Amino acid sequence: MTLSDTNPSSLLTAPLTSGVRAEVKFNRPNIESMGYKNTGEQFRLTGTKDYNRQFYKVYGARLATMRPLIVAAAKEKLGNNIQVKNLVDLKEDDDGAREEDILIVGTVFKQQERKPSILAELSEDGGLDMQPVHTVYTAETDSLVLEDVIFAKIEGIDGAVPEDDISVCVLSGLELGGECAGWLSAAQLATDWVVGSVGGPGEQGDIARVERVIVAGDSLSLSTRDKQDQAKAKYLTANTAAASIAAVRQLDDLLVQMAGNVNVDIMPGPNDPATINLPQQPLHRVMFPQAGLFPTLNTVTNPYSMQIAGRSFMVVSGQTITDILRNSTLSGPLEAMAKCLEWAHMAPTCPDTLGCYPYTETDPHILSSLPDVFIAGNQSSYGARRVTIRGHSTLMVSVPKFSSSTSLVRISLKTLTCQVVSFGAEMDPEWIDR
Repeated sequence: MTLSDTNPSSLLTAPLTSGVRAEVKFNRPNIESMGYKNTGEQFRLTGTKDYNRQFYKVYGARLATMRPLIVAAAKEKLGNNIQVKNLVDLKEDDDGAREEDILIVGTVFKQQERKPSILAELSEDGGLDMQPVHTVYTAETDSLVLEDVIFAKIEGIDGAVPEDDISVCVLSGLELGGECAGWLSAAQLATDWVVGSVGGPGEQGDIARVERVIVAGDSLSLSTRDKQDQAKAKYLTANTAAASIAAVRQLDDLLVQMAGNVNVDIMPGPNDPATINLPQQPLHRVMFPQAGLFPTLNTVTNPYSMQIAGRSFMVVSGQTITDILRNSTLSGPLEAMAKCLEWAHMAPTCPDTLGCYPYTETDPHILSSLPDVFIAGNQSSYGARRVTIRGHSTLMVSVPKFSSSTSLVRISLKTLTCQVVSFGAEMDPEWIDR
C-alpha cells in the first residue's frame, strides 16, 4: 500500500457523522462483558488546588505511605526482631560499638551538579555566568545523602484470563501541528485500520477483536506549545495560534472516526494543552466538538490505570521514564520501567526534576499493586519485555512516537503478547511473544 499520491495536509476519509461506517460488517466486543474500570482515581485532583504549598510535604507524604510497606518487607527478609529506628534516634557516642542490626527508613537524595536549579536561573538573570544546558544530569561527582536498598513489598492483582482473544491498541506521539505534520496520512491510515475500513473480511474480523485504543500523550506537536510565543503579542503569534487550532481539529477528526467504532482513551502529554504538573489532568472534552459527543471517548489522566477483562494496566505518557534516564545511567526505557516497578513508584524524580502537584497527605504515584501491563508512550523505539517482581509477572511495553515510527502497538489480553503495526508503504504486522 502506498501513500505517495495522497495529500498529507488533509484526511483521506471524511469524519463520521452517524457513528458507524456502512461498509463495516463486524461487531465489536461488548464493553460490559469486558469488565472495564478506570482505576486511576488517585490521579484526579479534587477540591481546591493550592500551588503555594512547599514541596517538602510531598516527600513526607511519600515516606509516610511507603514506610509500613518497607518495614513489612524488611521484616519478612531480615526477621521480625530487626529494630526500626529513625536517624534522630542514633546516638553520636556509640563509637561504633553497636552490634545489632538496625533498619533506617528515610528519603534518598541524590546530589547532582548538572541538575537544573532555579537558584542558578535566578543568578543568570542577575548577571552571573549562564550555566550550561545538560541533557543528562548524572556525573561521576554525584553523591547520595542516604542510601537504602530495601524495596516496598507489593502484591500483583490476580485477574481472570479472557476466553476471547481481545486486544488493546496503544499509540502515542501523533504530534499534530497543522500543515507541518507530514505523517498525517499515516495517522489516517492507522485510523482506517482500527475502524476496520481496510483489508478483507478476514482481516476485518481480526481487527474486530480490538476493544479499545489508548492515545498515550503528545497528540499535539511541541510547536503548538512554544513558551516564547506565549509571552509575545497576539498579532505576532497569529500563525502559531492558527497551527494550534488546526492541529486540534485534525486530532478531533481522527478521534471521531475511532470513537464511532471503538472505545478510545486519550491521555495528555507534556506538549498537550493540559497542566504540565503530574499527575496531568484529563484534556477537556470541549476540545473535541465531534468526538466529544461519543460516550466511547474517555479523557483520562496521565498516569492512567485501568482494569479490563481481568487484566490491570498502568500507562504513562513517557516524561517520567525520560526523566529517570536523564538522572541515571540506565541503558533504556525498559530498564527504567523495571526500576519503577521495583521501587513501587511511577515518578521517583518528582518534584525534583519533574513538576508535580504539591500533595500534602498522600503521594498518588506510589504503586499499591503491580500491573499486568506497564506501558510507556513517546519513546524513541519499540520494546517489550516481561519482568517478574516479587512473584508477579508484568509485561512492559515501550511505545514509540507515531510521528517518527508511524506505528502502533497491539496487545493481546489473553496471551499478553505484542504486535507492532506500521503504516508506511508496507504493512506487515507480526505477533511478538514477550
